Amino acid sequence: MAVTPAPGQPDWELTRRWEYSLGLAPGYDTNVGFGGAGSGDFLVSPLADLGRVFPGPKGRLRVRGSGRGFVYRQETTWNRADGELSVDGTRSLATSSTLRGAFSAGLGHTDSNHILSEQGVVLSPSRTHVLEGSTDLDIQAGRRSTVRISGRLYYTDFVDPQLVDSLSTRASLSLGRHLSERNTLAVQYGAEYSRLGSSAVSQVGSLEWEGVLSRHSAVLVEGGISYTSAEVPQGLVNAWNPYGGVSFARELGRSRVILYARREVVPSFGIGGLRLADRFGLRVSVPVGRAWFDLEGSHVQRGATESSEQGRELSDEASFGLRKGVGRRCAIALEGHYRRRGPVGPTPAVDGLQAALVVSFSNPGAGGGGI
Repeated sequence: MAVTPAPGQPDWELTRRWEYSLGLAPGYDTNVGFGGAGSGDFLVSPLADLGRVFPGPKGRLRVRGSGRGFVYRQETTWNRADGELSVDGTRSLATSSTLRGAFSAGLGHTDSNHILSEQGVVLSPSRTHVLEGSTDLDIQAGRRSTVRISGRLYYTDFVDPQLVDSLSTRASLSLGRHLSERNTLAVQYGAEYSRLGSSAVSQVGSLEWEGVLSRHSAVLVEGGISYTSAEVPQGLVNAWNPYGGVSFARELGRSRVILYARREVVPSFGIGGLRLADRFGLRVSVPVGRAWFDLEGSHVQRGATESSEQGRELSDEASFGLRKGVGRRCAIALEGHYRRRGPVGPTPAVDGLQAALVVSFSNPGAGGGGI
C-alpha cells in the first residue's frame, strides 16, 4: 500500500517497501549469433525483478535484483541468462545540497550491454562481467548559482579472450548560473581515465546553455574542446578534438520527444582504443489509446583510426515497446531490439532483431523487464 506524501515532501517518503515483477516473453531472434549468415530461431525469455525500498526522513535506498533468460528452440548453444544486483539512493545532506548514487554488478552479454551501446560498439553475443557506479552532489550556491560534482565508473570483463577488458572512470565539475527564468548557463570541466589494453587520459572543457523556448519545448547546447594524452597511440588521429552537442525536447500533453546530436571522444570497450564519435538519436514516448508506445534509436559514426584506412565505423541501434496494462497487476507488451554494425573494410554489414510479446505480473507501481 502506498501513502501519498505531504505537500513539499519528495517521492522517497512513500512507504512502499517491496517491488516485484515476474514475466514470460516468447519471441523471435532473426540473427541468433549475430553473424554475417546468421540464422533465426524462436525463443522464450523468463524474467524476474525483485526490489526493496528503504525510505527515510532525509532520503531513500533501493536494493534491486533482476534476471532474464534466453532459451532457444533449436539454437540451444546460444541459451544464456543475465543477472544484475543494484543499489541506488538519494540523501539530503543539508537544505541546499543533495547526494545521489548508484552502483550495480552484473553477469550479462555483449548484446545487452548498455555501455557498448553508448559507445557505438556492436559485438556478437559473448559473456561479460560488468561493474557500474555513479554519484552526483548537487549544491545550491546562492539564489541563482548551482554546483554539481559528478563521478562515474564503467568496467567490463570480457570472457572472450579476443576482446579487451576495459575500464573507464570519469570525474566532472559544473558551475551553473540561472540568467533568467528561461536561460541557464554552465561552465564544465571533466577528466576521464581509460584503460583499454593501455592507459589514456582525456580532459574536456565546455560551456553549456539551456533555454526554455516555450511552455512545451526546451533546447540544450554544449560546446568545447577535449585533449587526450596516452601511453601509446590509442587510435585518435589528433590529440585535440571538438566536443559538444545539441538536444531538443518537446512535450505536449503526455507525449514527449527528444532529438539529440553530439560529438566526443569515447573509449571502445572490447576492441580497445579511443575514437572520435558522432552520435545522433531520438527518444519518443506517446500514448496510443490506453496503451503506451516508447521508441529509442541511435546512429553512431566512429572515426577512422590513425593506423587504419578502413574508414568510419557505423552502427545503429533501436528499441521499441507498445505496452498496455491489464488490471492493476498485469501488463502485455510488444517489445523489440534492433542492432546493426556497418561494413568495415572487407567485412560486410551485420544486423539482427529480437522481438517478443512480454506478459508480466507485478505489484502496482513496480516496473517490468524488457528486451
